[in-house]
Amino acid sequence: MDENNFLKIIELIINSGASYAELKTDSLYIKALKGSNDKQSFNKIKIGDEICCTKERSDIMQIKSLYVGVINIFNRKTNDVYVKIGSKVKQGQILGIIMFLKIPIDIVSPAKGIVTEVLVKNNEMVEYGQVLFKIKI
Repeated sequence: MDENNFLKIIELIINSGASYAELKTDSLYIKALKGSNDKQSFNKIKIGDEICCTKERSDIMQIKSLYVGVINIFNRKTNDVYVKIGSKVKQGQILGIIMFLKIPIDIVSPAKGIVTEVLVKNNEMVEYGQVLFKIKI
């Protein structure tokens, strides 16, 4: 990919209004986070036209799957789950990974907070729109 096309992609991400964007190809991987940690700043977060997160209450964020696939919530590097109930998370922190068409897709926290529910089990099949985690923000 030449520099002009790369810069166009970055500009599209910046101008999209999305708080999170991820692009994976055979030769390129871009993950971008932007926005505020202010819990009043959003009611839902969109990736393109997709809603990945919604507020259940004013202080509880639901993290939803944008893919159909198998979720992995066990981190082999640390030999423990990525997060569990009570875990403090930072914006952009990995909560789990969904294998979608043999491509690993990171599920990240859109805001800092505390995990209140983990609604999936390791290696469980997940559906599009399924709530995976709840975070108190």
